Amino acid sequence: TITFNGGNGNAASRVISYAYPTIASYGIVDLNGADYITFKNITVKSTNANYGWGFLLRNQANYNTIDSCIIDLGSVTTTGSNSIGICVTGSATSWSTTSNSANYCNFTNNTILGSATGGAYIGISIYGSTSAQTDNNKILIANNTIQDFYYSGIYTYFYADSMTVKGNDISRPNRTGS
Repeated sequence: TITFNGGNGNAASRVISYAYPTIASYGIVDLNGADYITFKNITVKSTNANYGWGFLLRNQANYNTIDSCIIDLGSVTTTGSNSIGICVTGSATSWSTTSNSANYCNFTNNTILGSATGGAYIGISIYGSTSAQTDNNKILIANNTIQDFYYSGIYTYFYADSMTVKGNDISRPNRTGS
């Protein structure tokens, strides 16, 4: 396992940011087939007004953990699907592509921040497979705080076998748009 740990209580001062000069992938952190990676106590921030998926998992990115991170999409001013906190999909630029994208992954204790009028479109999105019920297996989404999203706090679609979703705080306290 490779671990990126900002240190206990230091997430706000350990920042990965990205401005997207060209769009080959919406993922600030793109785990394209990467396995056994842990991100802990780190802030991931989009500095682009139009794009930003905090973490993108695709092409069987298995056994990965995103824990105690801050995913800040408050700079995204658009309300389209190009701003998602954690996105599991089969594409680098489409949140709704079916595939076996990620298995045995844990998304826990994170804070995903949108804005009053723009992003995030979705806090956590798992777009499953249409072909096998065992794809996107055993994903844990627990104890996250998801705020000020546009469309959905947590979105799952198609097969995602043995997924657990529990203890998440999903709210829109500052949202002034839809």
